[in-house]
This record gives sequence, structure tokens and C-alpha cells, in this order.
Amino acid sequence: SRHGRLKTTLLDQKFIAGIGNCYSTEICFHAGILPTKDIDDISETERVRFYHSMQVILLEAIKYGGYLENPFFKGDTLTGSFYELCQVYDREGEKCQRCGSTIVMELISS
Repeated sequence: SRHGRLKTTLLDQKFIAGIGNCYSTEICFHAGILPTKDIDDISETERVRFYHSMQVILLEAIKYGGYLENPFFKGDTLTGSFYELCQVYDREGEKCQRCGSTIVMELISS
């Protein structure tokens, strides 16, 4: 059994590689689970919802070329298109599309 906060665990490359800050933020938001929530406190229903959200967000990221700013090659118009779809990542101070409140960035450490 893993211990610690959800977001910290997602960023741990020994646990799962390649998720990173952007995708972990978007996955947590999509699943409706606070990234600060302790893994031990996540219910089975939340785990299922979280797993589904991982699939949705990562497949969308692949479909839309990820969130990187710079194209990989001349004429690359796909790379970075997922960034525009991000609901909360790098959206501090903007209105939340889900509830209308202001998005606040919170630093999370283990």
C-alpha cells in the first residue's frame, strides 16, 4: 500500500513514469479528487473514477499533441494543442469552467 498525497505519488517516477505536473493536475481535476488527498483515504469509487480520468486525459493529450510549447519539427501544427484544453493547469487566476470560482495554485510537497 502506498502512502502520501495523490499528486506527490503521481509525480514520483518510480511509481508511474511520464505523468508530470500538467497531466497529474488535469487528471485530478477531471476525477474531482483533490490532489492533496492522502492515497489511503481514496475510496474504491474514487479509484475507479481516477483510473477512468487517467485514460481520458492521457488519450486526449496524445490526440492533441501534448502540452509542450515548441513544435518537434518544421510545420508541426499538432504539438502543444492539448495545452488549450487544460482546465486548471497554468490557469491560476482564471475562472473555473466547472464552478466559476477563481483557480488558485497550491504548492504540494510530500
